[in-house]
Amino acid sequence: MTQLYFHCTSQDGVLVDTDGSYVEDFADAHLQAAQIVRTLIAAPSLEDWRDWTVQVTAEDQSEVVLTLPFASLLGRSH
Repeated sequence: MTQLYFHCTSQDGVLVDTDGSYVEDFADAHLQAAQIVRTLIAAPSLEDWRDWTVQVTAEDQSEVVLTLPFASLLGRSH
């Protein structure tokens, strides 16, 4: 298992993951990042999440190993 950190970022803000999570592999990291996006966009909020991304960093936080744009799970705006 590998510990990764799932930070959510936009031009105007950052939600820092200070605890990290243990994942089995890259596919598990992607699933966890997608779940974070779904959780945030489902919560009552006035935030426009389209410009946000989840940046998954390695255990030492020196390298981004995955970037998942929220827009990839939001679909097209109407």
